[in-house]
This record gives sequence, C-alpha cells and structure tokens, in this order.
Amino acid sequence: MAPRTVFRIGSLTKQFTAAAVVQTVRATRAPATQISRVALGIPLPVVRNLPLSAAERARYVGDYSVGPTTARIREDGDHLTAQVPGRGSFGPLAQGRRVFIASYDENVRFEFQVTGERATGFTLYSGGLAHHASRAS
Repeated sequence: MAPRTVFRIGSLTKQFTAAAVVQTVRATRAPATQISRVALGIPLPVVRNLPLSAAERARYVGDYSVGPTTARIREDGDHLTAQVPGRGSFGPLAQGRRVFIASYDENVRFEFQVTGERATGFTLYSGGLAHHASRAS
C-alpha cells in the first residue's frame, strides 16, 4: 500500500448514514420512515383533512369486521371518528378518493370500497400489512 493509495468509501458512508438516522430517531422521536425519506431525498407525503359533506360522512358510518374485532366509524359533528380496539378513538383524515389517513400516524391508511351510496368495507394498510374489513352493520 503506497501513501497515495485511493480507497473506495462508498459502502462505508451507508453505515454512517444509518447510524445518523437511528440517532436522530432516538433524539427527536420522529417516525423512522419520515427521517429515512428526508435522508434519501424522498418527498414526505402531504396529509390533508378534506371536508366531507353530510352525505359523504354517512356513507362511511358503521361497524366493520376486521378479523375477530370490530372497527367503528362514527359521525361527530362535521367530521368522522374511528374506534379500533387497542387504539381508542381517533380522527380519520380525508385524503380524497375514499382514502383516509389515521390522525395518529400518517403511515396508517384506510381505503374504502363503496357500492352505490354506501361503503361495503375497507382495507387498512399499516406496518407493511393489509387488513381487509367488511361492513357488519
């Protein structure tokens, strides 16, 4: 090895980046997916809370069977609330096109299936998994 030997450090920088992301997550308590997106230059998703008409809110209100549990969507004034066992009550944020984001985590997404004027079920995307729900009432 000569004093002017050039070493490739490309693979080494990934380890430093990963360590920096982990330290930032621990220090800020921000979700790792958000920090990873910023570190990789991927735009953060835009979370909206679009207004829903009374007819649109009524379309989603009901009980939905998700495996052995029941998720409840209720109307509370001019917005919807959701109750899921183990999570409590939260506001699903309307994104348009029958898609909602959980107010507690932008990575939790509900996509409703609608037939006519009524939702017949939804698919819940969370943690890389898809959970299908059918309307129970």
